[in-house]
Amino acid sequence: MHNFSTEDSSAYNHNILTSVINATPDIIFYKDYLTENGAYFGCNNAFTKFVGTSRNEIIGRNDIELFGEEIGIFFRTKDKEVLVQNITVINEEWVTYPDGTKALLHTSKTPLQNDDGTVIGLVGVSHDITKLYENTKHIEEQKQALEDQKELYELVFKNTASSVLLIDLEDNKFRDFNDQALAIL
Repeated sequence: MHNFSTEDSSAYNHNILTSVINATPDIIFYKDYLTENGAYFGCNNAFTKFVGTSRNEIIGRNDIELFGEEIGIFFRTKDKEVLVQNITVINEEWVTYPDGTKALLHTSKTPLQNDDGTVIGLVGVSHDITKLYENTKHIEEQKQALEDQKELYELVFKNTASSVLLIDLEDNKFRDFNDQALAIL
């Protein structure tokens, strides 16, 4: 165990926490609402990529200053839900990165409290769920295509004038047959 002074220990813990926060690919940010302007007072590297500017350019600025009026007001409206109700609010939102990449973010905003329980701001974590959304959409499309094929199969299979038998060649068992085949069996 290291023998740190309180000041050294505090700096070490701060460095570890900063490293942990920056190591995650999730967007992490925290805002000051003690003065009610919602200025950012911290964020991780993923958030700086999202905003497209340095941490120094982000700290002390609010949503409207960083994202413009329309998006800034949307973000601040969600913030007010968190602060007024003192609850965690979760939502999904499509965003566009500065390079034009679109992403679906699952965002959780939680009240940030000081030692006496006073809400002083909020902390937000956004997880990119774009791939999950795309995969789910692809699965639903494939499921619909299979349903469409099944309907076509049943329409042709049941309504053909010919006898149709489906036999599994591995175990020589009937798997399906239509009414015409049943009449000759």
